[in-house]
Amino acid sequence: EGITRIGERAFSNCYKAMTLSISSTVTMMADNSITSMEGLEQFIVAENSEKYSTIDGVLFSKDKQILYVYPAGKDDVSYTVPEGTETIGDKAFYYVPLENITLPQSLKAISSNAFFYTNITKLTIPKNVYELSSSSFSPNPYLKEINVDTENENFVSVKGVVFSKDKTVLIAYPSGRSDMEYIVPNGVTDIANRAFYMTKAKSIKLSDTVKSVGAEAFIASGESGGIVKILIPESVTDIHTLALHAYSDVTIICKEGSAAHTYAIGHYLDYVFEDNIPITSAELVVNDSSGTYTVEVKAVLPDNRTVDGYIVAAIYDRNDTLMAVKKVAVTGDGVEFNIDTKKYPADRRIKILWWDFDGGNKPLSNAYEQRLR
Repeated sequence: EGITRIGERAFSNCYKAMTLSISSTVTMMADNSITSMEGLEQFIVAENSEKYSTIDGVLFSKDKQILYVYPAGKDDVSYTVPEGTETIGDKAFYYVPLENITLPQSLKAISSNAFFYTNITKLTIPKNVYELSSSSFSPNPYLKEINVDTENENFVSVKGVVFSKDKTVLIAYPSGRSDMEYIVPNGVTDIANRAFYMTKAKSIKLSDTVKSVGAEAFIASGESGGIVKILIPESVTDIHTLALHAYSDVTIICKEGSAAHTYAIGHYLDYVFEDNIPITSAELVVNDSSGTYTVEVKAVLPDNRTVDGYIVAAIYDRNDTLMAVKKVAVTGDGVEFNIDTKKYPADRRIKILWWDFDGGNKPLSNAYEQRLR
């Protein structure tokens, strides 16, 4: 008794504590005061507390309209948030290993970081929710779809991706989706902050209706492995300075002189001009004949554009050391060339790349790689 405030990281090293008792005098707890309590199974709140209460060990406001914290060590797989709850608080399900969470129809707001690193694979937003953001759901490496009640007047879900009701703002792309490529639908004008945060997608294409990109919209790392390329059209004129990490391994596909071009230069990112990409698709065929491999790249060229560059075959050994490079100028609609592999040891890899005359050495696709035995 007597304590009124629990500050930032107050219990940061209490990994094994199983119960936290809150006295009646406590009126404020910092959002991350207990985020490291991995073994916490329950809260106990004094009956005469005017600020807090509990339901089955979960911490709520006194009127039970705000769910503040679900104990990270609570031994449950599924949890149904009680009816009457109107707000899910900041970091409410922080590193909670729940696999299923059901939200009530009474819910109105979902705070930032509410579902931070849970094990849920899908979530349904009820009809009365009017406040949420992409950071409400990210990062969540297993979350594959976020659905929205069709009666919700503020948000809509399209194939598991959350948009504003009028579909002009892309709010949240689930970070657990396994799609390698995503094309932003026509009509979207804004990519919200953290919209693709920690995404597993390797390629993202923005539609010509997009005008702005928010902070940390394309930040990806850790398990996701990171985005490889983003096509940003001329229509995009506003890109937040923190939309991408500087020096990250991503290639911006853009128009020369566009806002995306300027952004790439200012953030030390690789870029390639959209008009100079001659190959829209390709097929790699490797045929073994007496130790000589015929490498044939069948390319599809868009709109009869002039081809200006090389196809490169790079050969690596089992230790991923570059052994040889064969470079052939592209003519017509594809190239074919031979590589004598008899002088190379066993267990080699061949990777096919596009090499433009400006010196850029870009893989056509991660798929165009094959091991030679």
